[in-house]
Amino acid sequence: LAGRAARHGDPGSHEHWMAQDAAQAVGMSALAVAAAWPIARDGRIGGHLLDAARRMAQWQEDRRRTSLRRQLLQQDLEWERRLAFAGRSA
Repeated sequence: LAGRAARHGDPGSHEHWMAQDAAQAVGMSALAVAAAWPIARDGRIGGHLLDAARRMAQWQEDRRRTSLRRQLLQQDLEWERRLAFAGRSA
């Protein structure tokens, strides 16, 4: 949505929000996240570092879910093999 924030010639603006569990996914508590980022004069947290942490959290969560899907597929294949060996079909 960041690219769709401008209207009628104005440059527009956007915000990134990070859930506490996303910060924990990259190994940081919410307080460590807040302390790690420089705060601008207007009170906003630096966007580049926040965006990098957001991308890292998303990448880690994607990897975790990919691993879970692989494990589930392996379990399904194993059950199918066992049922076929027992003379039953899934």
